[in-house]
Amino acid sequence: MASFSWHDGEDKVKILSVSGEIEESDYDLRAAVSGLTQLHSSIIDLSGVTAAKGFFFEMLQEAASMTRLKVVTQVPEVSEICLQFAIVPFPTVRSAELSHRGDETVAQLLTSLRDVPSLTKDAQALVDYTTSKDADFEGVEKLLTSQPAIVSQIMRIANSAYYYRRQSVDTLPLALSTIGMSYLTRIFQFNLFNGFVSLFKPQHDFFNGCILCAELSVFIARAVGFDAVDISKVWIGGLLHDLGEMGMAFYFPEKYVASKHFAQTSPAPQTMAEFIYFGINHQTLGQLMAVRWNFPQYLVEIIGNHHKNDLMKKNLVIPILCADAYITSRKGGIGPSWDLMIKNIFKLYNCKIPWEKPQTEFETIISMKPLPLINGN
Repeated sequence: MASFSWHDGEDKVKILSVSGEIEESDYDLRAAVSGLTQLHSSIIDLSGVTAAKGFFFEMLQEAASMTRLKVVTQVPEVSEICLQFAIVPFPTVRSAELSHRGDETVAQLLTSLRDVPSLTKDAQALVDYTTSKDADFEGVEKLLTSQPAIVSQIMRIANSAYYYRRQSVDTLPLALSTIGMSYLTRIFQFNLFNGFVSLFKPQHDFFNGCILCAELSVFIARAVGFDAVDISKVWIGGLLHDLGEMGMAFYFPEKYVASKHFAQTSPAPQTMAEFIYFGINHQTLGQLMAVRWNFPQYLVEIIGNHHKNDLMKKNLVIPILCADAYITSRKGGIGPSWDLMIKNIFKLYNCKIPWEKPQTEFETIISMKPLPLINGN
């Protein structure tokens, strides 16, 4: 006969711990498993189970279809049966709790997420420009070079069902011409009335990092020999590569600040801190957002893969990988070696590094693009 007990996890998720050999006559356990369906989310810990038959996993499968249920086990035989019933087991209770936390983050964000608003002063400048008699798309594009939030809105709208035809809109100039000046003004007016008056320092630092990454990515792409169209894609990829972190910073500001503090005061990388506080990393979350907003496929891949150090084949994410690694390094963060990446990139494209001291060149680019801190926090 099996024994079981209830207790609360770190996030107040109910955990049902089971041990021993589960038999069909364990009616109390059957009732307990049935009770899981009454909970919003739960964990059943089978780490102490020595044997169980198919009927029990049928019950778990049914319960998992009705509520958010995570199963924990490290017993190979039990794990194998779980997979046969399309139940993915977690190795520890903590990993199951983090998975629940990730489910909650995604559910909250994708349910309420529309756009990340911008600063009202930036929106005002855009409204003033687009309503002037000399306004043109080139001028709008110049004003948007430091506006990742508004650029993400424009790309979402240009690729929405209202505008979408046979192929995706994959560059900012194309998105601007697709939407048109009149509707662009309405977008900027929306930001004017619904935006932020000021930014907190972590949000300011985030926006600044996006802008620096875009500029540095383009600098590297030009040096390697990318054509104009690909450079335009690299720029928007660099600006929006941390889309998931943008969602974290503006929809969960307290958790975001706590995760940044944890990453800065411990040897854990940023992605580990995100798992602890959000249950998901910003690449995966950003990829979900990009797919939901119908972003072009290249942009979805950049957002989801910009921390994967794959320099074996030519693609648009390579300059962004290096730029992001350099910016992370100069902030004292943990990441891949940017200088080694530079060597590998130019070797991949079979060209010579044009700079005697890449770091000096990079710092020159970065020094041209810092954002002022709005409110001093």
